Amino acid sequence: MQEKHKENNQALRYDQLQRFKFIETLALWEGELSTKHLCDYFGIQRQQASRDIKIYLREIGPGNLVYDASLKRYVVTQGFAAKLIDDKLNDYLYTLEHCRTVNNSNSSSANKPLYLGVNIVHNIEFGHRAISADAFREVLNACVHSHCLNIDHRTIKSPTSEMQLIAPHSIIFINQQWHVRAYCFRELSFRNFELRHIHGTPTYNSEQNINTVEMDDDWNTLVNINVIPDPRLSAVQKLVVENEFDMEFGSLLINTRVCFIPYLFKQLNIDVNITHPDPTEQKIVIENLNAIKRWVF
Repeated sequence: MQEKHKENNQALRYDQLQRFKFIETLALWEGELSTKHLCDYFGIQRQQASRDIKIYLREIGPGNLVYDASLKRYVVTQGFAAKLIDDKLNDYLYTLEHCRTVNNSNSSSANKPLYLGVNIVHNIEFGHRAISADAFREVLNACVHSHCLNIDHRTIKSPTSEMQLIAPHSIIFINQQWHVRAYCFRELSFRNFELRHIHGTPTYNSEQNINTVEMDDDWNTLVNINVIPDPRLSAVQKLVVENEFDMEFGSLLINTRVCFIPYLFKQLNIDVNITHPDPTEQKIVIENLNAIKRWVF
């Protein structure tokens, strides 16, 4: 994003900025939009929607959209470049979900759904335990104010109620799970705690927290992990893998904190202790495993 657009972003009102981001989201993922999309989604009048699109095209994304009189809507141009959003599919999924739950009655017609993906694109949710707002709020406040918490932490290996004293400093969302990075007074080390394993609401503890984020070596140590196609694959198979993992020049370089390595490997479906006999199942390997083995094994 250019500096000019950063300044525009900061100057926009929040509600107007959300509408501009919505315009870009639909343009990016569906390739078209109309004033009715904005009216349906935000509950605004057609005049306001038309004005928003015109302002967007004049001040934010000139040339990103062109009006198609036959379709009676704006369509994306070949030179489209998002100025306010990232190319994250989750933003589009959230938009569709909002349409289904809030404006579902207005989102489709007898001929064609207003949103192209509303009946086509589906997000399958499955039953992970929800994170309570009370628990999240207490953990967040403990991180901000550097105080300790008593938590009831239960896992499959320790399924019974077990109170622990922790000093959290960061909250992380990785591999579709929420974690809190904290000093554990029982283990006398920094650990990751899954928020869904914390039962009830954590409570304030007056124990002095001297274990700050600056003391967390595995948090502060950044390492590069170089992912490459399994060398056993053929040349054309490697090209498929390179495309699948968005590699450049045959590799994917991931910079991560040491404490995230296990979650990263899980997300990549990599077990450094086992080599799958079928390279088409293995797909990828860690090229610089020896350089990071001190944090892996």
